[in-house]
Amino acid sequence: MDDRLLLRGQCMKLWRHIWTVAVYRRRSRNCLLLVVYGICVYIVWNISFLHINHSPITDSVTSPSQLRAAAAADRHVNGDVTVPTRRRDIVHVTWFYPPRTALRFHEAMCLLAAQRYVRPRKILLWYDAESTPPTGAWWQFARQSVAHLLPVPYQRPTSVYNRTLVVPEHQSDVVRLTVLEEFGGLYVDLDVIIVRPLDSLLGYDVIMGAETPQMLGSGFIFVTRTNATFIRLWRQAYADNFDDSVWNRHSVYVPMELAQQYPNLVHVEWFSINRPNWNERQWLYTTGKLWDWSANYAVHLWYREHPRNSVYDPLTIRHLNTTTGEVLRLIYYEDSRLLPPITNTSTNEVDNTGGK
Repeated sequence: MDDRLLLRGQCMKLWRHIWTVAVYRRRSRNCLLLVVYGICVYIVWNISFLHINHSPITDSVTSPSQLRAAAAADRHVNGDVTVPTRRRDIVHVTWFYPPRTALRFHEAMCLLAAQRYVRPRKILLWYDAESTPPTGAWWQFARQSVAHLLPVPYQRPTSVYNRTLVVPEHQSDVVRLTVLEEFGGLYVDLDVIIVRPLDSLLGYDVIMGAETPQMLGSGFIFVTRTNATFIRLWRQAYADNFDDSVWNRHSVYVPMELAQQYPNLVHVEWFSINRPNWNERQWLYTTGKLWDWSANYAVHLWYREHPRNSVYDPLTIRHLNTTTGEVLRLIYYEDSRLLPPITNTSTNEVDNTGGK
């Protein structure tokens, strides 16, 4: 405010000098031009400076570490410019794992698919500030192959509206809503693979995929504007009877209830994002049981339920006759069809990318 008053005083001093010259030397053509110039300076100053909000920026991130993380992300996303109302070119993922946890192949494919089909300005990987970003060969692959991938530290929340928050998945639920309300963009779980461009969805403020008529999946949340009302209502719903011991009440049932109550605030894709759903997950990893995902925007792999002996890498997916094999081939090889056995020379080339 002091700088603002000082600048205004200097401008008014200049204006008084111009006016004095004009009064005492009003026959001078140069003085007339000086008057016009002064008027222009004064008008431009009023338009460009007086209407700028110079108050400190406030947001939904409350702790100092979260504020620093949001500020860092904002600088990388917007180049120190205020976040615009419309925002569709950021992708968010969360990483709340112990230190030096390795990124897996399917997670690297999630990042690669987001880069290919969304073409964001930034892919923000929000990781636990007390831990580390991912490690391993596939993390190195992602850093080299996925443009604009940026790890951002974030203080993992331990409460929401004074209610205890210790389950990592619930902490991630809260974080994704916070950053989506602040920045907008697309949030995806790291086992959600985007399989085609999302351009036809850009006319909506919020886009989500149904799992069932009662459940709206939270592994894919596309928000094309900041401060979306639906996201704010969803986040505020945590103040109402949130229980950390209940697995998915606020992550899938609450958003569907809000969607039914406020259908104009969210667009629901019933079949193209979360199908096959959790109850249909056998279609993802059962050999020869192939789901028709040709009309999907994304495929949720539900990876934690895959058989423990499942191995996904550039070699195994070539001959993997499952829906997951098709999806991963599309991203890695840009061809979803079964591929012939690989030669020794090709094996060496694959190994060089980190796929061992």
